[in-house]
This record gives sequence, structure tokens and C-alpha cells, in this order.
Amino acid sequence: MQYEIKGTTMQTLDIFLSSGESVFTESGGMAWMRGN
Repeated sequence: MQYEIKGTTMQTLDIFLSSGESVFTESGGMAWMRGN
């Protein structure tokens, strides 16, 4: 897993997962997601 925090005022977190890895968040914790 690799991640990068972007922005200053409205920060975002980009997470790059390898095969077999996953991320769990609380309900409503994600604004959007995109698959590759």
C-alpha cells in the first residue's frame, strides 16, 4: 500500500493498493473512489 496526502485547505488522500489489499472506512467516510 502506498498513499499520498494532497492539498492544503481541502485535503484528499490517494491510496494505491496492490493485488489482495483492501481498505475499510466508516460509513460516509469516502467522498469518491475510482477503480483501475
